[in-house]
Amino acid sequence: MARQKKTQPPYWTELSEGVMKIHLSGDTLPDRAFLEILELMKKNRESPQPRAVCFVVSDSTMMMTVRYAFPSAFYEAVVLEQQAQAIDLERLQNAVGM
Repeated sequence: MARQKKTQPPYWTELSEGVMKIHLSGDTLPDRAFLEILELMKKNRESPQPRAVCFVVSDSTMMMTVRYAFPSAFYEAVVLEQQAQAIDLERLQNAVGM
């Protein structure tokens, strides 16, 4: 039996208080995923309580893709995954120190 290769989805979302993080994986963004993300962002903007949108990308190539593909008025920030993890860790350490 041939093993099927596990494929990671091109994007997934993480919702928290006031923030919607859109995680992007890989080097390229498929057209279908791009259109789905645009629709998701449009629904967010039209909601009664829109969340701030933050893209979390795995590498600098995807960061450039996001900056060129999506209107900057639709999102707050684009951060690398390692930076996002460091920020979350720092918040946890600050919370423990309080």
